Amino acid sequence: MQKIKIFLFSISIIFSNTLYSIDISDIKNDARDGKFDDACNKAGAIFSENSLSETYLNLFAFSCTEAGFLDRVFLSIVNLTQSEDARDNSLYYQTILYKKALIVSMILDKKNYSTLSLPKTAHILDFIFTKLQNNQYSIEGENYKIKDENFIFEVGVLQRTSKNTLYINKYRDNSLIKSYIFK
Repeated sequence: MQKIKIFLFSISIIFSNTLYSIDISDIKNDARDGKFDDACNKAGAIFSENSLSETYLNLFAFSCTEAGFLDRVFLSIVNLTQSEDARDNSLYYQTILYKKALIVSMILDKKNYSTLSLPKTAHILDFIFTKLQNNQYSIEGENYKIKDENFIFEVGVLQRTSKNTLYINKYRDNSLIKSYIFK
C-alpha cells in the first residue's frame, strides 16, 4: 500500500510539472501580447535553466523592464556579456536602471543633474528624466507634474522601509490612462 501511495505521488508530481511547465515561447507570446508582468514572472521561474541564453536573458530583462520590475533586471545585466548585441542590450537596461535611481534622487534629495549627459532610450523613464533634468515640471504637494502636448504625468516616490518605489501616472483630459510602478 505504501508503494502505491509513493507511486501515485510521483506520478502527480511529474504530471503537475508537465502541466505547468514554462516554455520560452510562452514568455515570448506574453511579451508580444503586452502581458509583461506574466512574461517577467514566468521568465524568472526558469532563470536557472536559461541563464546562459542571450535570447532568454534579453526577453527576461525586456519583460521585467516593461513591467516595472527593475529590481529583477540586474540578473540579466550581469550575464549579457557574450556578444556585442548582448553588451549593448545590457547597457540599455543599465541606462534605464540608472535613470530610475537619478529620478528618485532628484525627487527625494532635490539633486540637480542638469549637466549630466546619458544615452537616450525609448523608455518612459528617459522622457521623465529629461523633463526633470531640464526643469520642465511643476511641484504639487509631493508630486512632480510634467506636461507635454497630449498628456500630464504625475511623478512621485513611495518611500518604503527597504526600497523606494517610483510611480508615474499618465493622464489625458484629467482621466488616468496608465500607471507605471518601478520597483
